[in-house]
Amino acid sequence: MVLMEDAVDMPSSNHKRKSITINTEAQPSKKPKSPAKSRRSILKKPNKSFDENSTADEDVEINGDINRSTETKFNESSQSTRILSRPRTLEDIAQKETLNEENVSSTFNLEDLSDSEEFWIMDIPRLINPQELCGQTIVFDDKAKFKIKDERYCIASRNINHHVTCIFNSKKGTPQYKTVNVKPVGFLTVRRKLSGAPEVKPVSTESTSVQFPSNLKTRHPLLGVIRERKRRSKKFKAC
Repeated sequence: MVLMEDAVDMPSSNHKRKSITINTEAQPSKKPKSPAKSRRSILKKPNKSFDENSTADEDVEINGDINRSTETKFNESSQSTRILSRPRTLEDIAQKETLNEENVSSTFNLEDLSDSEEFWIMDIPRLINPQELCGQTIVFDDKAKFKIKDERYCIASRNINHHVTCIFNSKKGTPQYKTVNVKPVGFLTVRRKLSGAPEVKPVSTESTSVQFPSNLKTRHPLLGVIRERKRRSKKFKAC
């Protein structure tokens, strides 16, 4: 038996194309309606009064440090001005240099200075009396040598280019002194010559000769002591 079915052509369904539109305009993001829940922290809430007090203390400390720095700078500047202050009177000079007062008549006065003469300052040891320098000859180019009471001295000169403050007696009769700035030609320095060290003669090495040992054997660096071989003479017996 053969079964046959009627073949019916089913109409093909038309596929429609789907179109997609792209919007290039930026749209604001939509905020979620539900508010964000804040997380609870374990830490305690900060105390506002404590923060205000701490900031106030810090401001006070900073102000205190600034005041201290200004005070130290002021003290340093005042100390520097005190150190740089120069004596203005004879009492200030005597107090600064710890000088002792001595009633001695001055040998050189302010009236003895003149612009037509050269002015030199001499530095001498305390052991020399200035009166003993009278009659001595000084050579400015080279070291001058002289002798006082069996002691030998030498004078060295050097030029200077600055002023020197000196104290002179203004009047010969009365002890009235005055400070004057003078520009000397140079300085003269007097120094005592020390006695020379005794001359030490070197020991002559000719007399002190080293004894050289005798009967030494010659040694070879590799073979050692070389012994001299004795020649043996052969004796022939007569028959």
